[in-house]
Amino acid sequence: MEKDPAFFFYSKDWLQGTAKFLPEEKGVYIDLLSHQHQDGFLPNDTKRLARMVGMSESEFLPIWEVVKEKFTLNNDNQFVNDKLTKLTKDRTEIAHTNRIISALAVAVKRSKESTEIKTIAKQGFNVNDFKHLNSTELTEKVTEWFTNRITIAYIAIANANANENENKEKRIEGMGEREKEKPNQEKFEISEVQKKSAIEFLGITKQIHLTETEISTLWQTFILQNEKHKKIKDAYNHFLNWLKFVNFDKNKNKPKFPKNDGFDSGVGNGEIYRNMEM
Repeated sequence: MEKDPAFFFYSKDWLQGTAKFLPEEKGVYIDLLSHQHQDGFLPNDTKRLARMVGMSESEFLPIWEVVKEKFTLNNDNQFVNDKLTKLTKDRTEIAHTNRIISALAVAVKRSKESTEIKTIAKQGFNVNDFKHLNSTELTEKVTEWFTNRITIAYIAIANANANENENKEKRIEGMGEREKEKPNQEKFEISEVQKKSAIEFLGITKQIHLTETEISTLWQTFILQNEKHKKIKDAYNHFLNWLKFVNFDKNKNKPKFPKNDGFDSGVGNGEIYRNMEM
């Protein structure tokens, strides 16, 4: 981390803590505090200490006898003022925390996603996960974290929409007489909301743009290959995950499926060919 160029100076504490000091003793004391702030410690060597404050050792020693009560020896046999050590550490940690928060704010501001997506993506951000990084790494790592969270946000919205759609269907069914159970294939219809969510999901995760008709074709293929799914919510969740592994033609944005899989259809102006690489 970068060296902090300043430390807090509490005038009341200074006046009370040095009330018995002579002017030259106060001058030596503030000089030694400044050296500790820059170096982190003071040497346990009166000759070097005297040189640091611009005095001869003989001039320094009488003053040091008074001032040294403000310092203690650490485990490395170095003099430190404990209060200054704590203040410096706290200030450094606060400054670094602010840099982490600022890095997230920059990533959010630069994102072109909707406010809803960015709000969801920010959830779960923990400053402590980035405190070990230096200032030059922060922007890259925080931006990378936020970008990954955007994908998660799209999945969360898709799942929420699926839940809402399922609950709506249940409420409608409860208003009338209970209908007979529909055939399995009819249960696996994908809603318009889910189609739009899937389109957005593919746009983010694979940088491709499909139509709702193409999404419907993908859905039907998925259901034929995964008939074990019996609940619309679970099926849709697995469908989003399944889409990640479909091999798309980058030039035509067309998915490629196995031939002879019991499903034969075309998408757009081109036919879907077999070449599933899962």
